[in-house]
Amino acid sequence: MALLIAAIGCSQAPIGGVLTLAPAGMRATPNCTPQPDGTLTMPVNASAEATAYVERGPVTLTVSAAATRASLPLEVWFAGERIDRLQIESGAAHDVARRVQARNSGPVSIRLVVPEAAGDGAIHVEKIVVTQP
Repeated sequence: MALLIAAIGCSQAPIGGVLTLAPAGMRATPNCTPQPDGTLTMPVNASAEATAYVERGPVTLTVSAAATRASLPLEVWFAGERIDRLQIESGAAHDVARRVQARNSGPVSIRLVVPEAAGDGAIHVEKIVVTQP
């Protein structure tokens, strides 16, 4: 009987989770400005990176951000690969979600880049949410 209970307990899938990253705590280029509320202001030609632990399988990254002028690009990288180039609008912060596949369980890098070709302006990043089912 004890063997059966142990086998059942070991066969369950891992429980999903949610991790919210405070952008001000990310490793950022010197031209970024961390704000007291945990947000990060990223001008053109800036990047910020964090490491998060994920399980192998689907991962949803949600970036909440607003631009200081209409439509600034923001590249989102996961585990060394660019997964999208978002267009961040001005005004109130918008949530933009992208789904990716983690090839392995373990630490991965999550990186945001405001490309040099964006012109002038800045992007104010409020939070990054990492979700797994």
